[in-house]
Amino acid sequence: MGGHRTIVDIGLPKESLIFAANGYSTQSFEARKSAYGEVKQLVKERGLGHLIHLHHAALSNMTGTTQIYDADDSSSLLESAIQHKAEKKKFDASARTMESVPLHQLDTYVTSAVGMKIDTQGVEPEIFMGAERLLTSCAGAPLVIFMEHCSRLRPIPDLLRGVHILRGLGYTCYRTDNKDETILLETATKFCSDLVCMRV
Repeated sequence: MGGHRTIVDIGLPKESLIFAANGYSTQSFEARKSAYGEVKQLVKERGLGHLIHLHHAALSNMTGTTQIYDADDSSSLLESAIQHKAEKKKFDASARTMESVPLHQLDTYVTSAVGMKIDTQGVEPEIFMGAERLLTSCAGAPLVIFMEHCSRLRPIPDLLRGVHILRGLGYTCYRTDNKDETILLETATKFCSDLVCMRV
């Protein structure tokens, strides 16, 4: 269920191979069946199954079953995330496939971690809401969260909910171009940037 050497890897979790090669245990999540199978095979080939705990599931603040829009590495639970030209092209290439996937809350799987990588094409706010216990744990909350936020995936106010949730839990978020989160929150009209959120 996690620990001081655990990293949570959400969304096409190939980085888990790097984390595990450096001695970290991972709780890794991929919703698309084909991508899950691809990562599972890589884990097996490299003999890392004792460190990488791979789950075929989508994460949110709800449980049950949902649909994912298959757009290769741009796949998302959100229709808005596959409307931009680049994502729409990938969705069209998949014959506009929608796949039924299990939906879970992160708190079901992980109680503590040292870090989190999250790349879910706009669903980050809902995932944070389903990870309240993990994110508020006094001793076991992730110290660093790395994620992508992009205004082409969903409206900026929706995206910024994720940042506001983390701020309320004691995290400070920075764009990787070194601009402070206050610039992001107060002046952004559109943006696409990786964010690093730290709990200090």
